[in-house]
Amino acid sequence: MIINLKNILKTYPECESPALNNINLSIKSGEIITLLGPSGCGKTTLLRLIAGLEKPDQGEIYIKNNQVTGNQIWVPPEKREVGMVFQDFALFPHLNVQQNIAFALQNMKISEEQKKNKINSIIKLVGLSGLSSQNPADLSGGQQQRVALARALIQDPLLVMLDEPFNNLDMNLRSKMQKEITNIIHKSGTTAVFVTHNQKEALSISNKVIVMDKGQIEQKGTPRQIYEKPKTKFVASFVGQSNILSGTIGKEKNTVITPLGRLSCRTDHNKKPGTRVDLSIKPEDIKINSSGSIQGTILSQKYKGQYVEAVISIKTSSNTKSPNKNLNIYLTPDDSYKKGDKLSLSIPPKNVNIISS
Repeated sequence: MIINLKNILKTYPECESPALNNINLSIKSGEIITLLGPSGCGKTTLLRLIAGLEKPDQGEIYIKNNQVTGNQIWVPPEKREVGMVFQDFALFPHLNVQQNIAFALQNMKISEEQKKNKINSIIKLVGLSGLSSQNPADLSGGQQQRVALARALIQDPLLVMLDEPFNNLDMNLRSKMQKEITNIIHKSGTTAVFVTHNQKEALSISNKVIVMDKGQIEQKGTPRQIYEKPKTKFVASFVGQSNILSGTIGKEKNTVITPLGRLSCRTDHNKKPGTRVDLSIKPEDIKINSSGSIQGTILSQKYKGQYVEAVISIKTSSNTKSPNKNLNIYLTPDDSYKKGDKLSLSIPPKNVNIISS
């Protein structure tokens, strides 16, 4: 493991709740990890603790099996072999590209020739050849970002950490830079940790996503696991859209009784018959089906470009408090449905995901 965190606790005097509470996390060499969560969830604090920019109240941090924090041990940031790319890039405005990158080598005991070779190699890697003499003010946002990344990578760190690196870029440039930066990191062979609150960004750049909320880790997994198999209400609601329903596990493990009636569900849960649960269903997984058992009426529609988001009013079973339940579903732009139309719907069992109540 490149990084290992054990029982990390971090508090601030002005806050009632811990910024981080009992965090346990391991990061393997070569992984691209994203810490995903809303503002104030603790993701940037966690990044700063790993980098050595702050100290935890309790717990231990290991970098490549060497303890750097905990039990009266403290290794300063410059000795942790961790590179950092800040949200504002933190470039020196009076230095050109080459000088900004070279600044990271000032304490490295290598010859001037070796420094020159490293700088030329990293400039080529990040695609800035021909711009060595340009100052940051003369560069685009994407180019400035690559300078900041080059400065972090030139030290050959065990780990590079990027705090909301795409936040200051416009949408088109953001998408382009996500691909470019992840490609550069893959080519360099460096382990990376991103911080973001953007769900689409986290799913597209990572091979592992760690969802955080209120100072705790809600779920760890691949982007597909996080999106398709959320384990908690928070993850289901935060990562993409979800319809959250309450229900009770039926006599068989593969059924759940809900306000929509009896639904077939995934079987990879450990709930006993009669257990009260919540379930999540993504809007794109609810299908229009003429023989479907779920009957509803279109209440509203919103055109979203690639799809139309529709709210469907479903008549619920007779033993529920509310006579209707609203579901969000996605229609194709070519569909000619309108408000008030009746629809028959079905939900494939593999898309009915049981989460903790």
